Amino acid sequence: MEKPIIDPVSSKTSEEALDFVRKMQKRFPKTPRTKKELAAVEKYLAKFTDAELKAVGRRVLSDLMQRPPRTIDPDDFPPAPIEKGMKPKAYPAGKRAAAARPRSARRRTKRS
Repeated sequence: MEKPIIDPVSSKTSEEALDFVRKMQKRFPKTPRTKKELAAVEKYLAKFTDAELKAVGRRVLSDLMQRPPRTIDPDDFPPAPIEKGMKPKAYPAGKRAAAARPRSARRRTKRS
């Protein structure tokens, strides 16, 4: 019994998939609107096997969903200046200061 081939991404490379898409765009520059145009696209795609089309589709999707390469490193930024004598406040000033305190520190009104 043959082992099934497990394809984590695609058997096509990014360059091959891009080449396929560019050829499609060159051959069919506009979206097919009539039945005749749609039949021409279907006839062109019928030249390829299902496995080839799926491989191109997988590669295109994986390239689109892939995280872009990191171009900025933390070392690119200058170090943050340290100000002397400045302490962060425990609670913000104003009306919302009471809401920032823990529940046990808030005053509760008595119900009658």
